[in-house]
Amino acid sequence: MPLDITDVSTIIDINPNFQPQKSEKLFDNKIFNSLPEGVSYLHVRFKNKIGWGPAAHYRLAVDTAPPAPFIIESSDGFQTDNPMPLLQFGTSDALSGISHYLVKIGDAEAFEWKNGQLRTPLQSPGTHRVSVKALDLAGNGASMSVNLEILAIGSPAITFTTEKLFFGTEEGVMVRGTALPNIDVRVFIEKEIGGIVAEYLARSNKDGNWDVTIYEPLGIGSYVVLAQARDLRGALSLVVKSDKVVKVKSQPIIKLGAIEIGSGGSAVILLIILVGGFGAGYWYFRERQKTLRARVAITSRDYAQLYKLINSDIEKLTKDFDKMNETEKKFILDRAKENIQKIEKYLLEEVRNIGDSK
Repeated sequence: MPLDITDVSTIIDINPNFQPQKSEKLFDNKIFNSLPEGVSYLHVRFKNKIGWGPAAHYRLAVDTAPPAPFIIESSDGFQTDNPMPLLQFGTSDALSGISHYLVKIGDAEAFEWKNGQLRTPLQSPGTHRVSVKALDLAGNGASMSVNLEILAIGSPAITFTTEKLFFGTEEGVMVRGTALPNIDVRVFIEKEIGGIVAEYLARSNKDGNWDVTIYEPLGIGSYVVLAQARDLRGALSLVVKSDKVVKVKSQPIIKLGAIEIGSGGSAVILLIILVGGFGAGYWYFRERQKTLRARVAITSRDYAQLYKLINSDIEKLTKDFDKMNETEKKFILDRAKENIQKIEKYLLEEVRNIGDSK
C-alpha cells in the first residue's frame, strides 16, 4: 500500500464498475462472506490528502458446477471393422471453460486430450469400453462412457503345414492357405504347450492364396501354426490354428522301411539287446552252477544290482525321451555302457573263480 494512503474502501458485488464510497480506515487484510456461485467483483479504492482515487476492479469466479453434459459419437458407428474410428465428444463450460479431456479405452492407460475430436489408437477385434471425462479450469468434471465393438475381418484358412522335421536340418516349415485377396497374413509358430517362437508375414495374391516357408531353428518337440489376416487399415481377423501338429525329431540313425529310429531310440534298442543277452547268459550260468550255490548267490546279488541300474536307465530313457536334451541322453547312455562293462568284467572273473573252485 502506498505510504500516503489515509483511508481504504472495499466491497464485493456483481457490478463490474462499482465505485465504493464507505470509509473503512486503514487495514492490511479483510475477510468477506462466502461468495455465491458465478462471477463477482472486488472493488478497492484508496484515499490520500488529495481525495479518493478511482476504484480498482478484480473479477472473482466461483465455479462448482461441472461442464455441460455431452455424448460420444463415432464416425463409423459403434459396431465397425475400422480399427481406428473417429470419436467426437466436445462440450463446454460457461464459467471456467474446458481445460482438457481424460480418455480411457479398454484396459489401456487413460491419457489427456485437448479437444473433443479423437481418432482412436489401433484397436484389436472385440468390445472396448470408451470413457471420456471433461474437466473445466476449476477442476470440475463430467463423464460419459460407451461400448465400441471392433469387428474382425475375414479369417484366413490354413490348408497345409509340414508335419515332420528333423532337428538340426535346414528344412523349413512350409505353410499354405487362403485368405481375402491381396491382404497380409501373419503366420506364427507356437509351442504346443504355449509360447510364440517365430512370426513371419505372408501376402495373399489376387485369388486369395498365400504360402510361406519358415526357417526358424526349432528344438525337438511339437508345434502348431497360427495365422491372422491384416488389411491396409491395420484391421485384424481372429487368429486361426492349424489342424496338424508340426513334430521336430532327432535325425534317424536306423531306418527299416517306414520305421525310423533316432539316436535316442537306437540307444534304447542297443541297451535292450545288451541287457537281454547278458540276462540270458546270467540265466544259463545259474543253471550250470547249481552245485556251487553259495558262490552263485553272491554273484547273483551283485549281478542283479547292476542289472537294475541298467534297467532303470532304460526306463528313464524310454519314458522321458522327448523331454530330454542331447546332453542328458548321452549321460544316461554312457552310464549304462559303463555298468554293462562292469557286468562283463565281473562275470568273467566269477566264471574263472568258479572254474578254479571245481
